[in-house]
Amino acid sequence: MSSYKYTKNTMMMTHPGIFPFESDVLEHLFVINGNGFVWKNGQLIDLELKSRKQQLKEARIFVRKRNEILKLAAIEYQELYKHMESYSVKKERMKSIKYRMNCVNNGTTFYLTKDGLLGRKIYPLCEYAKIVNIPNDVKPDWLKAAELMLKLARSQLFKCTEEDLKWLKKAEDNINNIKKKRDIK
Repeated sequence: MSSYKYTKNTMMMTHPGIFPFESDVLEHLFVINGNGFVWKNGQLIDLELKSRKQQLKEARIFVRKRNEILKLAAIEYQELYKHMESYSVKKERMKSIKYRMNCVNNGTTFYLTKDGLLGRKIYPLCEYAKIVNIPNDVKPDWLKAAELMLKLARSQLFKCTEEDLKWLKKAEDNINNIKKKRDIK
């Protein structure tokens, strides 16, 4: 079985373009429906899980390339925004991108979205979201990850509709019930 940390690191290392930041991993695991993960023995497990040996082999390959890939992404961002009309918007975005790249390259935990902007829309929540259906036997590291997703969803990182907030409240109630049963504060 996989710990949250192992799952997060594997996703970020093997798919840095999709999951450059932990917030992207959390949204994918806990919010996006049909993501290939299911709750099993208190952990989110990839239905198409490769062998641990194969995952580690792939992760090692991408670890060596991660900084290079992220630097190339920054260059692509620069090219993308080169022709923007508003110099001030362009300047702010470039500043944000440079800051993010420094944070990533220095190993800083950072919770911005892929486009470097705060406040993008969260994937629409519903009753099928993993965060709403956390099992009672959830492992402690996965419970903490779910709490972090709730915290990020309620921050300025994501824009949530009233419907999203309703489901986040149900998820929070579920997490609080699990913690109450375990006497966790």
